[in-house]
Amino acid sequence: MNILVTNLYNVFNLGSYHDLLLAKKLFPYSKFYVLSFPIFYKKIKDVKLLSPSIKGNFFIGAIKYLMSIILKRKDIIKCDFVVDLAGDYLNDVNYSIFHPLLYFLNLLPAILYKKKL
Repeated sequence: MNILVTNLYNVFNLGSYHDLLLAKKLFPYSKFYVLSFPIFYKKIKDVKLLSPSIKGNFFIGAIKYLMSIILKRKDIIKCDFVVDLAGDYLNDVNYSIFHPLLYFLNLLPAILYKKKL
């Protein structure tokens, strides 16, 4: 089984990172792909990272992320379903008015390629 994980947020968010590690333990024979915006990542064993490393300008990061959805479509299409790790973008009022947009961007691969959430 191939699983696409969105909304990893970043490896400094220990909750998301440990959710991914737990999913790997629960499904040991599955292949995991990560596509998330924004992500400042390090290598995670046996996980294919599809996201670009994004630093700086939000809009340039969003364009890079959208391009990765198009360019990595073969990997996304291989996935059986999409797992979104968190909905905190929707209720996090402390940071940015862009959080609902970020949440939508993380669900976009499932919407575009008609994958189960």
